[in-house]
Formats: sequence, structure tokens, C-alpha cells
Amino acid sequence: MPLAEDLKRVETANLSDKKLISAFKNIIRPQKYQKRKKAKRAVPTGSLKQSLDFLKLGTKYDGTPFDKADFKNFDEIRIKHKAEFNSIRAGIRYAHLMSKANTLRIKRANNQVSDGRGITLTRLIRIENDVLSFRVKASSRSVHQEHLVRLKLEGWNDSLEQSTGTKPDSVKRLKDIARGYLSIDCDCKDYQFRYRYIATVGKFNYKTRETAYPKTTNPDGIGTACKHILKSAEKLQSPTIQAVLIKKFLEQREAIGFGDDKTRNSNTYFSDDDKDTMKKARRDKIDVEQAKKELELYHKATKTIKYDHNLQKDLNKKKRKIKEGEAQNKKDAAKNKKDADKNKATAKKNKVTAKEDKTTIKKLEAALKILTAKAKKAEAKADKVEVKIAQKRAATELTGDSLELMKYRFSTHKDTYPKQNNKELIKSFMKKFNVTKAITLQVSEK
Repeated sequence: MPLAEDLKRVETANLSDKKLISAFKNIIRPQKYQKRKKAKRAVPTGSLKQSLDFLKLGTKYDGTPFDKADFKNFDEIRIKHKAEFNSIRAGIRYAHLMSKANTLRIKRANNQVSDGRGITLTRLIRIENDVLSFRVKASSRSVHQEHLVRLKLEGWNDSLEQSTGTKPDSVKRLKDIARGYLSIDCDCKDYQFRYRYIATVGKFNYKTRETAYPKTTNPDGIGTACKHILKSAEKLQSPTIQAVLIKKFLEQREAIGFGDDKTRNSNTYFSDDDKDTMKKARRDKIDVEQAKKELELYHKATKTIKYDHNLQKDLNKKKRKIKEGEAQNKKDAAKNKKDADKNKATAKKNKVTAKEDKTTIKKLEAALKILTAKAKKAEAKADKVEVKIAQKRAATELTGDSLELMKYRFSTHKDTYPKQNNKELIKSFMKKFNVTKAITLQVSEK
């Protein structure tokens, strides 16, 4: 990660606090983000265990190329930092921040160096909910004029809920907040290229995360923060600074509204009286030995258990399982809703179909009724025709029999009756044997 190229310098020395914040927000920070996106040799944490083309990743300080062993070491350091900073909750305690800081950064923060890289002035300029902004004058060797440090007080909101509102209680709470867990951020290159990754792994970075290991600038992962952050965190320990913060603390405690409401900018900056009060703050030097003792006492008091990576792994696995279960529940709920909607649509369609079927059945029944009537009528007509045919057939059969009988009788009796009486004879036969008119004609012809 190159440090030689400088960003466009922004003149900030004569800006008001409000304009300084605006300059960092709208000019300096976007420049840094754009420059960071163009990095070509950065290696994200997820790639530390993969096969890489090491020749394309630059060289170490001694000029030799990186190899597989280097990246294995980087991953071990990452795991060690997770254990060291117990990255289950957000923030790092003040004592931990100072006791593990790089010695040279401590000296520069205390202005105990003779190379012109020491810090001479740090001012608290803004509070927004639980985030403090410090205006830090750059060293005489820096190309920049000022840097902006942001410290998030992780214990602020919990203390607001538990506060009784009395001054003694507020004084104690502010002291505990200042020496409690802090999330940190600074715009300087030192923090960006050396310490932001460590802060990200330890979960004490504020907002901006860094996923690429500082393989060139901080390969051993030494330290916690830049001199500007260390100086600001130390400034926060001043009783004078805390006295000003107590007023803001009580104002927020009594405020009506959502806790994360953004108030007007004029209300988030300190008044001239508050600035004059904070100028009187004397505490300015970091005492590392005192910080180490405090951290040791804290560990004993809380009976801190040494970080177990496997325990954290199991915890992450359970969290992941819970998330997967929640995701599956949402998926099942969506599917059930979809099925319900589909069933509802199907039921509606079936209802319409049933209605149509009912109408069709009625039409068919009516048609069947008509056809049945027609069939009965046709059947009756057919029966009549068949009766006539049967009668005719019977008559024909009877006529044949009668004709033969008539012939016989006529032939046997023709001598008995005179010829002129043939018609009367035939009529008598017809009457006797019920012979039809047609047969009569036929007989008459015979």
C-alpha cells in the first residue's frame, strides 16, 4: 500500500469547526475513498488462504517477494488479534487501546519526539448523539494542516438509560464512558494503511471497514491506532472535558424524541463558553504503564476468560444457523402465502366452473326433456304405424285364408245357388268371415 502519493491538499487551518466538518465530509473523505478503490495490490482477508500470484503483489521492505508462508503468518496474526481484542462486542477499552499501542505513536502523541512528528494541539469540536469529533493539528512534518478524529462512545446510550440525572451520578458515568469501550476513526494515512485493518478485525473501527491486510506497511500487526486517535482518546480523560460533556449528557437524557434524531448543526457544536472551558484542560500525556495496570485490574475484576477461537467459531455457527432458520421461515411463509393465494384462485375458478357446469346441466336437462318428449311423440307415432302395419298384415293373412275358404265354399256350393245370387253369396261370406272391402273387390274379380 503506497504512502508516497499525497492527496490534494485542502487548506483547513482558517476554517470554522462547522466548515471543517463539511470539508472532510464533502471533499477529503470522498477523495480518500476514490483513491482506495484504485488499489491494485491489496489482498482481502478472504484471499489469505488462496493460491495467489505472489510476484504481482509487490515486495517486502527487504525487497524479497511475498510467499505462501507470509500469508499463513498474516492469517495467524488476524486470528491472534481476534483473540487479543475479544471481538465479540463493538469497541476497545481505553486502557487496552493505550497498552497495546505502538510505542513510537505514543511518543508522537505525547510530543516526546524531536523529528517534528509530534502533536501539539487537539480540540473537541462536536458531539452528535454518541459520536465525538476532535480537530487535531497536524505535525510540522505533515503536508496536511489538520486531521479529523471520530470517537464513538459505545457506553453512552446504556448510561443514558440508567442515569438518575444527579450530578454525582453523571460525573461517575462520564468517567466510566470515557474509559470504557470506544470505536475509532481518523482520516490520516497512518490509520488507513496500518491500523484500520486491525481495528476492523477487533471490531473497534467506526463506520469504515478495511478488509485488506497491511502486508507492507504493518506486516506484524503491531499497534492499535495512529497518534491522532491516541491523543484524542487521552484528551477525553480530562475532568474538564468530561464536565462539558456532562451538560450534553443531561440534555440528551431529558430530550423528547428518538435517540438517533439529528439535531440542528448549531446544537451539535460547542459554544464559545464551552470552548473556553475546554482550553483549560491540563491532562495531555498518555501514561502507558498506568493503562496496563488498569487493564489488568479490569481483567481480574471481570474475571475475563481467555478468548477461545473454537468457542467463537461455535457461536458464529449458531448465529449463522439462527439466521438460516429465520431465512427458511421467511421462505416457507412466502411459499405458504403463494400456495394460499394459488388455492384461493383455484377455489374461485372451481366456483365459477361449478356455476357454469350447473348452468350447462340445466340446459342439458331442458334439452333432454324436449328430446324425451319428441322421442315419446315419435314412439307413439311409430306405435300407431306399427299397429296399422300389424293390422294390415293380419288382414292380409286373414284375406288369404278367407279367399281360399271362400273359393272352396263357393266352388262347392255354386251349384246350389243360382248364378244371379253370386253377389249375395259373396256378401254373406264377407259378413261371416269379416272380409275387407279390398278383398271383396278381389273376390268380385274372381
